[in-house]
Amino acid sequence: MTVSRSGRQQVTSTDVQSLYALADHFTDLDRRHGSGSRRTRSLMADFLVRQVTLMLHGTYTDAVGRDLMRAAATLCGQLAFMSYDAGDHATAQQHVTVALRLAKAADDRLYGAHLLANLATQAVHLGHSRDAARLAEAAIDGAGRAPAAVLARLHATAATAYGQSGERRGCQLALARAERALDRADAVPGPRWVTYFSPAHLAGAALRCLGDLQLYSQALDHATVALTPASENTRTRALHTALVAVTHARAGDTDAACEWGRKLARHASGIHSARVQQRVRELTSTLSPQQASPQVNEVLHSLATLPTAA
Repeated sequence: MTVSRSGRQQVTSTDVQSLYALADHFTDLDRRHGSGSRRTRSLMADFLVRQVTLMLHGTYTDAVGRDLMRAAATLCGQLAFMSYDAGDHATAQQHVTVALRLAKAADDRLYGAHLLANLATQAVHLGHSRDAARLAEAAIDGAGRAPAAVLARLHATAATAYGQSGERRGCQLALARAERALDRADAVPGPRWVTYFSPAHLAGAALRCLGDLQLYSQALDHATVALTPASENTRTRALHTALVAVTHARAGDTDAACEWGRKLARHASGIHSARVQQRVRELTSTLSPQQASPQVNEVLHSLATLPTAA
C-alpha cells in the first residue's frame, strides 16, 4: 500500500535525514548521561507533536513517506526509551505504541521487533518476567529472517527474560543463539539502530541472566567483556559495573563487591537513570546486612550520594 500524499508542506529526503540526525543526537546524550531531564523529554515530545506531525501531514512520495515514518518511529522509540530509563513507564508505553504504529506504516518489521524487545526489557526491569518472555518471543517471530546483529540483540533480550523467570534451559539456549548470531554480525550489516549492540552488551545480558539463575561463577566469566562497551556508553558501563558488584555480593564475596561498588560510585556519578538507581539499590540491599563493616559502610555512604533520575 502506498503512503504518498499531498499536503501543505513539501517533505524531502533531506528533511527526513535531519530527523535521523536529531534522533542520533538524543541517543548519544542518553547513552552518555542517562535519560536526561524531564524538560529535555518534554522538548522532544513537543517537537514530535508540532514539527513531525506537520511533516507526516505534508506532501511526499511513497519512498520519502516510508522513510519519514521510519524516522518518526525512531524519534518516538528513543523518547519511549528515555522515559523508561527515567522511570516514567506509562509515558514510555504511550510513546512506544505510537512508534509501533509508525514502524508498521513504514513496513519496517525489524524496527517493530526492536521496539517489542525494548518493551520486553522494560518488563524485565519491572519484574514482569512472563510478559517479558512473551514480548521477546513476539519480537523474534516478527523479525523473521533478520540480519545477525538484530537476532543477537533479540535473543539476548529473551535470555534476560528467561533468566529472571528461572527458565534455565531457555535462558542458556537463547544465550547460545545470541552468541552465534553476534559471531556472524559483521558479515551482513544491520540497521543503523542496532549498531550499538556489541559483545559488551551480550556479555552484560549473560551476566544478568546467569546471575538471576544463581549461577554466579558462570555469570562472572562474562564480567571482563561486559565492562568494555564503547567509550560513549557510560550508562552501560555503570549498569554492568553494578551487575558485577551485585553478583559478587550475592555470591558472598563482600571484598570484591565493595571493590566494584567503589568503581560504581565513580562510573555513575554523572548519570541520571532510574535503571542505574535500581541496580544501586540492589547492591545496597544486598550489602546492608554487613554495614557494621567499615568498608561496607564506606561503600554504602558513597552510593547514597549518587544522582537521581530527573
